[in-house]
Amino acid sequence: MPNRAPRPCAERGCPNLVYSGSRCDRHLLPKDRTRETVRASASSRGYGPDWKQKRDAYARAHPWCEDPYGIHQGQKIRMKIVDHIIPRSQGGRDEENNFQSLCDTCHNYKTAHDGSRQQGGGDPKLQSWEG
Repeated sequence: MPNRAPRPCAERGCPNLVYSGSRCDRHLLPKDRTRETVRASASSRGYGPDWKQKRDAYARAHPWCEDPYGIHQGQKIRMKIVDHIIPRSQGGRDEENNFQSLCDTCHNYKTAHDGSRQQGGGDPKLQSWEG
């Protein structure tokens, strides 16, 4: 006997009821639809010990977000991510002149607008930005 009352399936127009989760068996989403299950490991994408050493050295030398988009309006925000200005997937190299220190907000903004997580697309101004 189920503990919870059944709910309608989350798929629009589906008449089936579900007792756990949000979708009936017919409308379950495939596991590989999420980006992280498809994405290769960091080390297999070239982010091994050499990258970690370069990243750590750059982070020590540049501890503040470089704020390339003017989001912080002059405030100093602690960096969280050493980012490739030109993503490796678009031909960027592991060289200091291609690194920038970013906070989570700036990194999320860049990732959402530069097209580095999708084939093609993105904002061409951000793809060619050189700070």
